[in-house]
Amino acid sequence: MKEVYYLIVGLPRSGNTVLHLALAAHPQVSACIDEIKYHPFFSEGISVFTRGGETEQEKQNSHLGLFQMMASLSGKKKVKAYGLHTVISHTEAADLVYAIQKNYPAVRIIYVKRLNIIAQLASVIRSDKKQLWISMQPVEPDYSPLSIDRQHLIEYTQQVIRALDRMEDLKTTHSVKEWIYEFQLEQCQNFTELFDFLGLDGFYAYPFLPSKLNPPARTYVHDYFELLEIVARIIEQEPIHLGLKKQFLDYIQTELSAPLDKSKPDFAAA
Repeated sequence: MKEVYYLIVGLPRSGNTVLHLALAAHPQVSACIDEIKYHPFFSEGISVFTRGGETEQEKQNSHLGLFQMMASLSGKKKVKAYGLHTVISHTEAADLVYAIQKNYPAVRIIYVKRLNIIAQLASVIRSDKKQLWISMQPVEPDYSPLSIDRQHLIEYTQQVIRALDRMEDLKTTHSVKEWIYEFQLEQCQNFTELFDFLGLDGFYAYPFLPSKLNPPARTYVHDYFELLEIVARIIEQEPIHLGLKKQFLDYIQTELSAPLDKSKPDFAAA
């Protein structure tokens, strides 16, 4: 079987790192554990290391060559899939999509998406306050109240939606597996679909996934349901892919009709 190369990509606090480490634990996967910066790795390639005299062929070949090198640092044997992961800001989405489409045509994309923008922003705010962006240890539930500024939420929602809309374009050029936080990660679903996508044998991925839990945002964010309606109005007005719009609006409708249940866990995104 030919080796498979994959890239996990998503916005901050979407569960990218949890998913990445779960896959990296598979005995048939070799992956660079740390997050890869979009710039200069994906944007510059070999040009970072040269004085500018490389040929166009060298430039083109260097992208996959560097990918292979970084993903093979684990030293594992009998590897079937090599992977990297990158977390991008909303300002980098368009450039990353362009770089992937131009320089990595054979790389499979695992596209991580979080539909609860309020929970995502709350996670960003709390992580920024604690200066703790990646924690792979079990967490204590935190029910301390959190207020989110309306204008901040409006701007954040627009940024997220527009970045994800650009990411949707990868589906037209690449083999893409969408991994939705609320449906796959939050519900602790198994990874069979991902293993099949990468041509891997079955494996019990990441045994302490259930221990990385936080309460759902509806239990600690002030005016949660009012904020949900604000997000829905913004998404309705945005000129984005219809499938993406429907995903978000359907999820918001489900949230608006859900009973308040503090016992339901919510993943601590990483």
